Amino acid sequence: MAAVDNTLLKRCATCPKSDWYGDKPLMVLQSPLCFGTHIFVLIVSALLGRPQYGLVFIVTAMNLYLLFVLYYRRSHFLIRLPRLEPDGEVRQGKEI
Repeated sequence: MAAVDNTLLKRCATCPKSDWYGDKPLMVLQSPLCFGTHIFVLIVSALLGRPQYGLVFIVTAMNLYLLFVLYYRRSHFLIRLPRLEPDGEVRQGKEI
């Protein structure tokens, strides 16, 4: 994620890094990708007697979700890019 963020931030010389990392909706979208979710899926599938289904779910669904989050982060940032002031604040009601 940091590499994607740095690549996007290179497009804007005046954008502070703190603005991107402070975006709460995107951080919430990213939270299901944590290690705990993977363990939970493996435990539930093991309790159901099919641990292989848990691994298939993690490999397919979680990677598709990761691609969605990466695309959403990129498009969301590029939409906000023209509205950012040099100090990281979003412009309100100003023409660009």
